Amino acid sequence: MKKISVIVLGLLAVVSTASAQTQTPTSPSVVFYAQPSVVVAFPGHFDTAAGGALALGVAVNRVHSIEVEVISFRSRDSWLRVTFTPLLATYKYRVALTDKLSLKAGASIGTTFEKTNYYWYRESQSAFTAGFVGGVSYALTDRLSFEANVDALRLNKTDFTTSGSIAIVALGLNCRF
Repeated sequence: MKKISVIVLGLLAVVSTASAQTQTPTSPSVVFYAQPSVVVAFPGHFDTAAGGALALGVAVNRVHSIEVEVISFRSRDSWLRVTFTPLLATYKYRVALTDKLSLKAGASIGTTFEKTNYYWYRESQSAFTAGFVGGVSYALTDRLSFEANVDALRLNKTDFTTSGSIAIVALGLNCRF
């Protein structure tokens, strides 16, 4: 957990410094971005877990976004420790409420890798994953915004999560290039 926190803080510092030194063109139609996030996950009957996420994406006309996101968190169920790593491709549609505040809604598809540890026993598997995402964005500057997202993911085939679903709350900074 400490490694993830250090990585996320380091990425935030590097991207913030780089974006603060770059001049902004007036209203580009295609913008690339990186979004490191801190996540809290609710993976079925397992304990609530914390972890991190990194999304890399492209926004077109400030309305449509396509991104690739990797999320990682570890949870447990009394004696069993499981590491979940969803790898997702996500489409988001943005609705601007004001110049700084906007809502986002979309869908994700990908796979979730699960690793189980129980004393000497270890097992890995993957599951097809699909879900919906919704969130809110507040622009701090023209290149930096605060994002809060909620993902509801459904896992197709899994032995580890009895419910087959994961809810994820992510808080992060969207840094546009």
